[in-house]
Amino acid sequence: MKTLRQNLIGYLRSIPHATEDIKWETNLVFSIAAKMFAVLPIEDVHHKLISFKCSETDFQTLTQMDGIIPAPYVGRYNWVALSQDSPLTESAIKELISKSYRLIFEKLPLKIRKKLN
Repeated sequence: MKTLRQNLIGYLRSIPHATEDIKWETNLVFSIAAKMFAVLPIEDVHHKLISFKCSETDFQTLTQMDGIIPAPYVGRYNWVALSQDSPLTESAIKELISKSYRLIFEKLPLKIRKKLN
């Protein structure tokens, strides 16, 4: 049986134009046009599951929940960090990942967005 982490990685790998690489030696980073939209620790670190960008409204709502905090270093840009014991379901996390991807995609220069469409 696959773990939630494995399912999320599979989902991230299925997103069109998403690239995957290792940054800072300890993080699996998913990007679009070299702009990060999701980060997972390579190893289990403090039970952290995933970090991603979200809307200001989602940020305010999510950070009020147990197991979800402003992401270290990038929380001021509306990034959240989910722990493995966050109350969100797998489908809710996947929807938030999709929103993160769209938020980053929409801020890309028009020329790049057209090329990716």
